[in-house]
Amino acid sequence: MPLNWTLLDHPGNSNLEDQQLLLSPVLSLLSAYRVVVLGDREFCSVKLANWLRSRKAGFCLRLKISEYIRQQGADFRSLKSLELQPGMSMFLGGVRVTKNRKNKGFEPFNIACIWKRKIRNMQPGEGWYILTDRPKLHEALELYADRWGIEVWHKDVKSCGYHLEEVRVSQERMMRVLLLASIAWSAAMLNGLQLERIGVDKYTGRVQEKQRRLRRHSPFRVGQYAWHWAQAVLGLGDWLDNLIDTCRNKARDYRRGLRAARLMLSVT
Repeated sequence: MPLNWTLLDHPGNSNLEDQQLLLSPVLSLLSAYRVVVLGDREFCSVKLANWLRSRKAGFCLRLKISEYIRQQGADFRSLKSLELQPGMSMFLGGVRVTKNRKNKGFEPFNIACIWKRKIRNMQPGEGWYILTDRPKLHEALELYADRWGIEVWHKDVKSCGYHLEEVRVSQERMMRVLLLASIAWSAAMLNGLQLERIGVDKYTGRVQEKQRRLRRHSPFRVGQYAWHWAQAVLGLGDWLDNLIDTCRNKARDYRRGLRAARLMLSVT
């Protein structure tokens, strides 16, 4: 769930100061919890990782392949020199990491590396190099994989939900729009999760393609549109009664759908 956000007053990516200003109130808010910060290559700063460590927060930050590392008793070398290949994984513990081999770098950090093999003719274009304080490879990779949930959130508030990319307002009004979108998104997500718990989400996110097992729709989309689906189904009650009379072999399925629609309205 979105807890804090800011609008940059400059073009391009955020810098260390921007990231610290963004994360500081969140770390204070969640001080009673174990926190692990997950970040893509924009947040790959070694200085940020060192700052997070000073705040007693865990981290899994994806490094650029141009970064340099130095293992004990060896010289600095780039991550590219590790020659990671599809299907390979490795874990480097207690290494120095820096952007410039002339600097001493910070230590100790761990780096979890993986390049997934080809699955169903799909091959990732590059591997992951994760800067982390986690002590094991699988732990760092499992945590970082959760970061992709933010990409789904971006899709929800853009093309598949609120179309924020089409909003043209001032900075002050944009902050209000983001607040409203965050509240609406959180409510829809909680509603979708509740529908999943009672087992009726499959009616609004039904798989229609052959040989596909995973549903396309996220809990957000289910929570966002379940009420409209249920209203439409119950609004066609007379037609459904006629269908049940004419298609006796499908009567059980029709009644299940009607029950699901009533349950959705009771939750939403």
